[in-house]
Amino acid sequence: MIRNRRARRILSMLLMVLGGSLMLLSTSVGAGLVVFGLGVLLEVVGLALERRGPE
Repeated sequence: MIRNRRARRILSMLLMVLGGSLMLLSTSVGAGLVVFGLGVLLEVVGLALERRGPE
């Protein structure tokens, strides 16, 4: 786990922006659903990094 609070916050914001972008860019049903799921996963990881403190 990343112990540096600033690096963790920057990484979480980057993951949330990337996840949101992937959700907006998902197009067709088949491939779009996979991209949308990946976007949601990145959002969840970003939120978890933001909430979780160094262990």
